[in-house]
Amino acid sequence: MKKILFFLIINVISFNIFSIDLNPYKQHYRDYQESIKQIQKKDTDKATEYMIDALEKAEAKKLDDVDALSFNVGNLMKQKGDKEKAEDYYNNALNGFSDNKDKADTLFNLGNMYFKDNKLKEAIESYVHSYKLNPTEDLKYNLNLAIKKLKQQKQDQKQNEDNDKKNKKDQDKDKQNKNDKNNEKDKDKEKQDKGQKQDKKQQDKDKDDKKDNQQQKDNESQQQKKEEKYNQQQVIKNADQQEKEALKQFIKKELGEVRSNGKDW
Repeated sequence: MKKILFFLIINVISFNIFSIDLNPYKQHYRDYQESIKQIQKKDTDKATEYMIDALEKAEAKKLDDVDALSFNVGNLMKQKGDKEKAEDYYNNALNGFSDNKDKADTLFNLGNMYFKDNKLKEAIESYVHSYKLNPTEDLKYNLNLAIKKLKQQKQDQKQNEDNDKKNKKDQDKDKQNKNDKNNEKDKDKEKQDKGQKQDKKQQDKDKDDKKDNQQQKDNESQQQKKEEKYNQQQVIKNADQQEKEALKQFIKKELGEVRSNGKDW
């Protein structure tokens, strides 16, 4: 964005002091003259003190010089950087001045002070009132300048607000993306945990099945051994029975023959 440079025209009135046609025998005249000397020496602090003394003495006597002296003190306060007091003294001068040009000059100085302090609305208001009383080219230039600067500030402010909104939107989007990624990670972890649980469950089942199969084999082996043992016992038993029967038949045969021979004798 292009930056606009603003150059403010400060009228000579901003730095000059109202020249007061005083009777040299008046009490506040000497304070006023001493203030002028201090201004020439560029000692603003002492110049301000003497000008305030002159103003207070004029106010005590209710002299017509009060408005001009208030304007002068306002200028000195502005040069010192005490803008609040400068504003008060300028307003006092406005209330006292009856001449439109004097009022316009005071409003012009107020407008310049507001402009430098970046109080653009107040500056424009002062310039407009001053222009109505005494329109000048310098005043017109400063008024247009204040309007342009205020417009530029509003544009910059809107641009900053738009940037802030965009930044916030981007931050919210980044935050949402981060949350989505975290959620995806959680889902993946949950899925992984579930898979691991299923794998473990299957492993346990396979282990149990293997154990059952082994137990069944053991049982079958034991049953087979029992059957084999039983068969062996039956074979032995049958063999013993056959042997006993054969022996019995043999004995019977032999004994029978013996008995037969005995009878014949």
